[in-house]
Amino acid sequence: MDKATTAAPSGRLAAFYFCFVAAVGVMLPFLPPYLASRGLDALDIGLVLAAMTAAKVAAPALWGTLSDRSGSPLFVVRLGRLYHCRFNCFAHAGECICLCQVTQCLR
Repeated sequence: MDKATTAAPSGRLAAFYFCFVAAVGVMLPFLPPYLASRGLDALDIGLVLAAMTAAKVAAPALWGTLSDRSGSPLFVVRLGRLYHCRFNCFAHAGECICLCQVTQCLR
């Protein structure tokens, strides 16, 4: 296999992970004070942060297993995107962005 054909996907993956880690790194220091201002106590804030970490550990393995067993990885990616859009619609109910996200998921 040519070196140029394998460099592009790994470069895109590296860029994605860089952006993901940067976004989490920017958000994480401000999340506990924000949650405290919303009325959560220290135990609740700790549980929220622990749930985020547990999801980051467990979710890739679960989605990978589902993708391997289904035999259709693209379907699993589309299913994950649809669930993501549905969650955002329920989390931001009443905002017009909801309709835009659902239409993007159907593409």
